[in-house]
Amino acid sequence: MMASIFAVMRLKGGHWLAVRLLKDKRCFMWGVENPHGLKLTVKQTGEERVGVEFDAEDRYRGWSDYLHGGVLTVIFDEMMGWLSRYRGHDAMTARLEVHYRKPVPPVVIQRCFTQAG
Repeated sequence: MMASIFAVMRLKGGHWLAVRLLKDKRCFMWGVENPHGLKLTVKQTGEERVGVEFDAEDRYRGWSDYLHGGVLTVIFDEMMGWLSRYRGHDAMTARLEVHYRKPVPPVVIQRCFTQAG
C-alpha cells in the first residue's frame, strides 16, 4: 500500500490547485526503484531532527571535482520535507535559498542533519 498526502498550492493569478502526492519507490531522491535517483537514506534522529546518508558518486560532480551545489540543495530540500512530515505536517517547498560558504568535495555524506527551530 502506498502512502499519500494531499497538498494545496496557490498558483500565480490567485488560483488554487489541490494535488494528491503518492509516496512510492520511484522517487528521485530516495526511491529504490529509480535507477537514476540519488538513493538517499533519511532517518529521524530525534524528535526535531533528521539525518541523511548519501554516496556522492562522480556523476553528481560539478566543476573542479566538487559536488554540484544543486545536488546539495535538493538534499537540503528533501531533509526539510521529511522533518516536516515527522513533525506531523504535510508541506511542499515554496521557496528555497541557499548560500554556500565553500565548495564540498564529492564524498559519502554520513552525518548531515536538519533540525527544527
